[in-house]
This record gives sequence, structure tokens and C-alpha cells, in this order.
Amino acid sequence: MHPVEEFRSLGQRWHKLSNRTRSAILVMAGIYRVPRDARPVRRTPTGEQPHWLPTALLILKDANAQISDRKLARRLGIAQSTLARNPTFQQARKSYAQSVRKVVGKRQKPLRTKG
Repeated sequence: MHPVEEFRSLGQRWHKLSNRTRSAILVMAGIYRVPRDARPVRRTPTGEQPHWLPTALLILKDANAQISDRKLARRLGIAQSTLARNPTFQQARKSYAQSVRKVVGKRQKPLRTKG
């Protein structure tokens, strides 16, 4: 597609784009500057525990592992993928889910009495 055609196509779809996407396009085009209050990417140094992990584990335990990653991430203010990629969280989810299954177990058939 020719650049002029791409520009026209963008103009036709502009109203459908989110404000964030519009701003990103304008920053990349050099029309806007990157805002000073832009959220910096915070990465946890290797070997350190993320600040959100203890809270996530408590919520997971209180919910008996019956809360989705999406809801939990929303509560913590982090991305769902951040939760899903953390090996400690993955292991905790598995162990909580297994302990819930052991408690619930299989349904037992009622005893038949001769009558």
C-alpha cells in the first residue's frame, strides 16, 4: 500500500482508535512529545521478589484458587501476563488448586441400606 493510501486509511479509522493509540501514533510521528508523567517500566531485579507477589498469594489463598488471573491482576494493578509468567505464582496456583481438589475429592455414592 502506498504511504498516501495508508495515511488516508488511518484518517478514516482515526475516530475508532483509543486515545492512547492516537497519542502513541502522534508521538512516533514527532507531533507530540513523550509526556513527562509517562509511567516508567519497572522491572524487578533478578532474584528479588516482585512487590505484588505476597498480596497476590494471600488473595489466591483466600479465594481457594477460585479467582481468575484476570480478576486478580486487575485487583493488583498489574498486567495479567505479568502474573501468568511468574514461576512462584504459577507454582502457588497449582498447589492451592490441588489442595482444594483433595478436600473436595470425588463424590461418594450414598450407602444403600437393605430395607
